[in-house]
Amino acid sequence: NRRGKINFRSLGDDYHTTDSVLSLGAWSHWSLTYNKGIIRWFKNGVKDSEYSTKLNDSNLSNSLPLLIGFTKRWLSWRFPSYYNGSIDDIRFYNRALSSSEVSELYELEKPEPTLEDGLVAYYPFNGNANDESGNGNDGVVDGATLASKQSREEDTVYYFDGNDGIDFGDMLDIGNGNFTMSVWVKPSDRDLREQVIIAKGQSGSTTPPESGYIILNDRGK
Repeated sequence: NRRGKINFRSLGDDYHTTDSVLSLGAWSHWSLTYNKGIIRWFKNGVKDSEYSTKLNDSNLSNSLPLLIGFTKRWLSWRFPSYYNGSIDDIRFYNRALSSSEVSELYELEKPEPTLEDGLVAYYPFNGNANDESGNGNDGVVDGATLASKQSREEDTVYYFDGNDGIDFGDMLDIGNGNFTMSVWVKPSDRDLREQVIIAKGQSGSTTPPESGYIILNDRGK
């Protein structure tokens, strides 16, 4: 049962879901690492699930835009996939963080990055969707609105009302070795539909499967 869980999905129906279910109205921190064919999910700095995977470099890379809060591929089918809730502090690393580093990342209270080795994109959403890693991977906001987060300054979170997104263009191919993604999410509902958090291609059940990847709040079965 995947409903209400976060799912790293690639190769059509190759699912890698969290064991834990998202709690509505509450913030939680999620990190996904890939190392030597093993995918691990961490919730709030603690390992939540682990998978052996058939993913490889060739089926994670493509020339499609990186998107946050929605995916254009499903929209072309008139299939709703917008995220409904808040998203903050997204990071991409070109290496797999260790368990202790994931815990350290979770414990960080300030929005400024301190784990800089391998950091290729960082979005604290400090009033905009700019990349503060220094690599210039900025995004274009389409409808998402700035909001505040507990114990944070105002305008440091983007809220997605189920009809918004951020488009980053063709960037952050992760199919060249190990990687880590981390993101804070605060869902607002558990509608009976997939709600995309991060996507780069990966349109779902296609034949042959499309390259890329997608992270979503899954409705499951």
